[in-house]
Amino acid sequence: MENLIETPKKQTKKIFVYDELDNPPIGVVDVNLDLVDDMDKNWDKDEYYMIMDITRLEDGRYVEITYYQANGSFEATVISEKDALLTILDCKKEYLFQLEKFQDLKKIYDKLVFEMKE
Repeated sequence: MENLIETPKKQTKKIFVYDELDNPPIGVVDVNLDLVDDMDKNWDKDEYYMIMDITRLEDGRYVEITYYQANGSFEATVISEKDALLTILDCKKEYLFQLEKFQDLKKIYDKLVFEMKE
C-alpha cells in the first residue's frame, strides 16, 4: 500500500561561512528557512538580529548562523567551542536540546552543572 501522507520538506538555503569577513568563505552551511517564520512571529522589537542556529563544519569548527530581520539576510561565522556553548546557554531553556547535537559541548555543560551542585 502506498503512503498517502506526505511529510513537508524542509526549506533550506545555502550560505557561505566566513572566519573573517576580509577572507574568502571557508565553507557552506544549510539554513532552515522554516525557522524564519517562527522567529518573525516571536521577534523582540528591540533586536535587529537573532542567532538562529549553531552548527558545525566538516572540520569540526562551530558556526553561528545569524538572521537579520530588516533585510531577511543571514550571516554564518566561525565561533569557538566556548562561544558555541555560551550561545546555547544564553538562549532560553527550550534551546538546550541543541546540546544533544554536540556531545562535546554537552559534556562541558554537564560538568559545569555538576560542579555548581557541589
